[in-house]
Amino acid sequence: MNKLNHYISLFITLIPVLVCGCSGVPAPSERTVHFSCSYETGAHEAVFVTGETPELGGNDITRALKMVPEIDDGSLRWSLNVYIPRGGDIKYKYLLRDDRIDRLCDTANGKILSMNDLCISAGGNPRLDAVKIPVKTGEIYRGSITGYVIETQHITATENINSKKGRGVQVYLPPGYYEHPQARYPVLYMHDGQNCFREGGPFGSWKAEQVADQLIADSQIEPIIIVAVDNSPDRFAEYVPRFSRDHIVNDNYNLFLTGELKPWVDSHFRTLPDPAHTAILGSSLGGIASLIAGLDYSDTYGIVGAMSPSLWTGTTMRRLLRGELPGSVRLYLDAGDSNDGAEAVFFLRDELLRRGRVLNNDLAFELGCQQRHNEAAWHARLPRFLRFAFPVRAG
Repeated sequence: MNKLNHYISLFITLIPVLVCGCSGVPAPSERTVHFSCSYETGAHEAVFVTGETPELGGNDITRALKMVPEIDDGSLRWSLNVYIPRGGDIKYKYLLRDDRIDRLCDTANGKILSMNDLCISAGGNPRLDAVKIPVKTGEIYRGSITGYVIETQHITATENINSKKGRGVQVYLPPGYYEHPQARYPVLYMHDGQNCFREGGPFGSWKAEQVADQLIADSQIEPIIIVAVDNSPDRFAEYVPRFSRDHIVNDNYNLFLTGELKPWVDSHFRTLPDPAHTAILGSSLGGIASLIAGLDYSDTYGIVGAMSPSLWTGTTMRRLLRGELPGSVRLYLDAGDSNDGAEAVFFLRDELLRRGRVLNNDLAFELGCQQRHNEAAWHARLPRFLRFAFPVRAG
């Protein structure tokens, strides 16, 4: 007979367990909640946790968080560390679910194992550089997009304007940029720039400017600058170091991004140039390019987003599993549930959690239900990445 033992505690050194009726105000770094239970599962079964808060999936069974299995004294223990910043009473429950990818978006896939209550008293975390822009009710202020050509000695030129040859980039400036001349902004660098804005290229568009405008208007993210970098006929070699020649081309692409493009952006726009405010994002091979940038330039990119990453290419997966990505780099991973390599992304997620990363803190993961490997899916999941990368801070 399966036997469930569940535990809940704050994952804090020398801090007592907090349950309902708790008192005190833990510091922001002390709001990592450790979920743990013992349950013997069968084939294709896993234990999930869900609850009322968005961090626990908002009681949406398709967004429940899969826990990580480990053998503890001969028994199977499921555990998960989740960052939950808000205070108050939280109801959560453990679920037994079929964890095959094609079943995870089935709302009937789940059996409640235990329902519990938790009380977290959370303190504030003011951010002095946060930019507040008033938005009228029912009105969304729009950002602006401008195209540029960045001269480069490292990679293939894609544009030739006024005798200037270089790589084409498009820069999105958030609403209020010109109205707030003292404000400085985080920056998101995106690969495959032709598909990032407006109607995009032949494969569709992320419509990143529309997503950012809406999230900024709703005060769900800080205002940000987005720099979308065009790809080139050398896209595979630039994004994925696989063979000796590709290592050279990929290194040159990263040298362009880090040594030529970023200094240009920082000198022409009011940026917050430190790693904590600099993100890089891509999908598919662009997801691999982002992971490599985080691995090789962690002192530049403090936030890395890899949507539907092509983990079958190159040595990126092995490097991540060896622990080469510093803990200071916050990582976002996702995949669709339909022919999108979700099994490999789930495997990477679980291994990183075993190594100490915390969901919603330095690691985020999203599974896109009924989503395939295309721009429409990445557009749909872009808000999740932006809320993780650039949350509005209190203060």
